[in-house]
Amino acid sequence: MVDYLTHAQIRAARSMTGETREVLAKRAGVTVPVLKRLESPERKLPDPLMLKAVKAAFEEKGLQFLAATEDVGDGVKYITAVGNKWTDMLPHARALLGHSVQSFAKETGLSADSISRVEKEEFKRFPEDSVRKIRETLSTQGVIIILEDGESGAGVRFRRP
Repeated sequence: MVDYLTHAQIRAARSMTGETREVLAKRAGVTVPVLKRLESPERKLPDPLMLKAVKAAFEEKGLQFLAATEDVGDGVKYITAVGNKWTDMLPHARALLGHSVQSFAKETGLSADSISRVEKEEFKRFPEDSVRKIRETLSTQGVIIILEDGESGAGVRFRRP
C-alpha cells in the first residue's frame, strides 16, 4: 500500500479523473493552493493529512497508486479495466512528466496538433512515425504505459525507481 504520493503521481491521477484542481480540492477537503503545492515538483515536505485526503479522493474515483520497487518507479492506474487503450493513457503519461501538449510536442519534434490527434485518435491513416516518436520520447523520459490485462486497469508509471 502506498502512503506517500509524489507530485507526479498526483498530477497523473488528476489527469486520469479529468478533474480540475477546484473540483478535486473540494472533494478532498483541501484548498486549491494546497493542491497546487502538492502537484509542484518544488514542494517541500507535504502535510501527511493532506496527502491522505487527496489519496482517498482519488481512490473513490477508482484509482490505485503504485509504489516504486527495486525494478520500477512509482505510478498510478485504474483499479479495474474499463476499455482504455494505449492512446487513452498518453495525456496521463504527459501529466506524470509534467508536460503540456506544447512542451511534449517540443520534446518529440512533432506539432502539438499531431500529439492531440494521436491522443484523441483523430486520424484517417495511422500515423506510425508520430506514434514511434511519442513512444521513444516516453521511453527516453522514463515512463511506461501499463495496458489493461482483462481485469486490471491501465495506468502510467516511471520505468526506474
